[in-house]
Amino acid sequence: MENDFKVASSSLSSVVPSINEHSVLDCYRLGKYSSERSRPLLVKLSRSYDVNALLSQRFLFANRSLKIKPYMSPAERQIESILLKERRELITSGVNRKDIKIRKNQLFRGKVLVGEVIGSSFRSESSTVS
Repeated sequence: MENDFKVASSSLSSVVPSINEHSVLDCYRLGKYSSERSRPLLVKLSRSYDVNALLSQRFLFANRSLKIKPYMSPAERQIESILLKERRELITSGVNRKDIKIRKNQLFRGKVLVGEVIGSSFRSESSTVS
């Protein structure tokens, strides 16, 4: 746990110099432990200034093993989960992953709307044929 704090603060401070070990309010690993892979690390920062600075610079993490995502409400996480499951199904059915895009609560194949999340379920567009 102490190591996670150090890893988080040193990784984030390379992009936003104002972040140090005192900026990290809390951090913990997500998911079940597995010896084959590293689990994602959720980091909570103490100052909104650091959060905003980090989110504005998150493109700098594109070539690293770090992903920076803003806070999502439980409803937003559920929508994202549903869309990612539908995306995975399209990929396994043979659709090129580069052709699939997610925008807000909608899933597109190229420029064609495949479906959208309404409430807590995915509604496919009736005109979409695989």
